[in-house]
Amino acid sequence: MKTLIKALALILAAAMLSALGGCTKAPIALSYGESVITANMYRYWLSSYKGTFLYTYTDMTDTDAFWDSVLFENTTAEDYLNGAVLENVKRTLVCMELFRTYGLTMPKNTVADIDTYIADLTEAYGEGNKQKLNQTLAQYGVNADMLREIYIEQAKASLVYKYLYGKGGPNALTEADLDAYYRENYVRVRHIYVNDTYKYVTDADGFYQYDTNGALLTRDLTAAERQKKPKRSHPSRTPSPKDRTSKRCTRRIRRISTT
Repeated sequence: MKTLIKALALILAAAMLSALGGCTKAPIALSYGESVITANMYRYWLSSYKGTFLYTYTDMTDTDAFWDSVLFENTTAEDYLNGAVLENVKRTLVCMELFRTYGLTMPKNTVADIDTYIADLTEAYGEGNKQKLNQTLAQYGVNADMLREIYIEQAKASLVYKYLYGKGGPNALTEADLDAYYRENYVRVRHIYVNDTYKYVTDADGFYQYDTNGALLTRDLTAAERQKKPKRSHPSRTPSPKDRTSKRCTRRIRRISTT
């Protein structure tokens, strides 16, 4: 992620210059109205999303080769991650400003839940010591107080949504609205994935093997394996009398439940 590293270096350099100039305010990465996203907040979200990506998609590896690889339409993995983070941070920023302009207030129970979560993190990662927790959070560019503020800012998005579209809101959704949207957009799709390129590597006991980065090892299929038809999950067979009786009972139950 060479481009990302350069961007973070510029942000940190700006922070150092601000400190040398006697300014203690964190550099601003994004702003909208009177709301701002600081460089540290953006760095945290970038690190957080990166971690989520690597954890969710097992075929992703934290290497330059992967981040430089093209995923689709000339878009590299790095470009995709940066774009996804930027769009999500922009949405958060807009919600922060709407929260302010609408004059909304943060519920005390929401703040209490955040404080409880921070306390749990302090216990789990700092052994009850806030300074130890801050040492862990430093790799994300934040400390415990900054993380608390980030969680509060994130919570504003759901509160804005509830204000706009919840019961009594200016754009409140009715049951008719939800039903119309459901009928217009609901589609049931069944996907059948046929892999004719590779297979996962397993050991003698059938357990999957991983590389040093934690990604599953794969190998190319042989020509013979590619020609081999995939096995059916449920082999076809002639229905037995018991099957036919079961199906008739099922149809009767459905008719009774719909009358």
